[in-house]
Amino acid sequence: MTEDKAFQTADKIYWDLLDTLGGDLFNKCVVNDPETDGTKNTELGSELFETILSTLTDDEDIELTYNQEHKESEQE
Repeated sequence: MTEDKAFQTADKIYWDLLDTLGGDLFNKCVVNDPETDGTKNTELGSELFETILSTLTDDEDIELTYNQEHKESEQE
């Protein structure tokens, strides 16, 4: 699986899971982001996404790439 496909698949699983389970889990994983008028992951949401991604890839390099990009986007 390519890195891009792994991200797309992890993203789809993540959002499908949150949409299906909703409620408390959604609120624990996603918060409003007033800077972008969108949402962002909480620490738990990021951990859940990273777990899904690493399960799909079994490749630490891809997970580390996501972690670095995610942290950089939070700092902006």
